[in-house]
Amino acid sequence: MNLYLHVTHIVLSPYSWQLFGALVCASFAFIYFAAAQWMARPLNQSIGLFGFAFIALAFIVWLILGFFIGDSRHSIWQIGALFGAIFGFIFGCALFAVNAAWTLFTMFRAQSAFR
Repeated sequence: MNLYLHVTHIVLSPYSWQLFGALVCASFAFIYFAAAQWMARPLNQSIGLFGFAFIALAFIVWLILGFFIGDSRHSIWQIGALFGAIFGFIFGCALFAVNAAWTLFTMFRAQSAFR
């Protein structure tokens, strides 16, 4: 019996991660403005701006530190700033998801109250 295992190793360049961050920001912006146009109850603007600030700040920190971190030794502040940027990005995405879920919940609750 022959058993072959293939392991795929994917290496993403810093440009790919920056492109991913830009696509996430663009898709969230599209969803935010589409929800404002299509729904009777738009998303909460203050929570939306707060989540966008977290995502944008994390994206900017990631972009700036991408230039400083090379193949040389990494300092503890660079690694801490990258982990902070990752946490800020995830927190901003979670804020957007909670904002969208709360808007849908209140919209469906208001529609069910009329029935």
